[in-house]
Amino acid sequence: MKRLLMIMVVVFLTFSHGALFGGDHLENVTLTELISHTQMSSKDDRSVRMVWWLPEEFWVISMRNNPAMNQEYIEEFSAVISGYTIFLVLDGTISPLGTINYAPFEETMNNLVLSTENMVRHLPLPRNAISSDLKMTLDMFKPVFSNMMGSMGQNIQYAVFRGEQDESLFSVLDSTNFTITIHDEVFRFNLPLVCFLPQKWCNACEKQFQGDYNFCPYHGIELIIKKSGQ
Repeated sequence: MKRLLMIMVVVFLTFSHGALFGGDHLENVTLTELISHTQMSSKDDRSVRMVWWLPEEFWVISMRNNPAMNQEYIEEFSAVISGYTIFLVLDGTISPLGTINYAPFEETMNNLVLSTENMVRHLPLPRNAISSDLKMTLDMFKPVFSNMMGSMGQNIQYAVFRGEQDESLFSVLDSTNFTITIHDEVFRFNLPLVCFLPQKWCNACEKQFQGDYNFCPYHGIELIIKKSGQ
């Protein structure tokens, strides 16, 4: 337990300083890039809603470049989050007078659904179905967000999902889409996350494009992935 607490302190320090991710498909991906593809906010002017997916890569790679962490600690922490799909959620509405009213935890969870492309619906796990180590890990977010964001941070909740075979529902490199619905508002996530895909190259205009492009928008020719040394 003490070692897990130490790991969490290091994770939050790394998270706060926006460390670079490294290794495998995570090389050269920054924390800012990852958040831009996993955090979504409401487009409704009357709502203050946010959904933030925390894939396993967020946690593990946040520790990888920190000299205080060794492989044993990383593997121990990976075991805590393994098999879970985790989201941070904010659910608020703006009154006619401009004040923000945040929904209680139970109301948010009762009106939150994760849906896959093939229309399979998943509900958040009840708290007694989440491991004690994971609950402690997520609960440590609360004072961090409270200090950073005041009342808004205090009202950020976590929603946790798990597959029928005790596995996580998605990977950042999966070729699928899913949605999170809070009340009647839908947040759509497209996979694979483009920040983890290699850049592509157009031989005609010699320009680079993000990895989810298949054809050059200017010339219509198929883009290629340049290999090292090309």
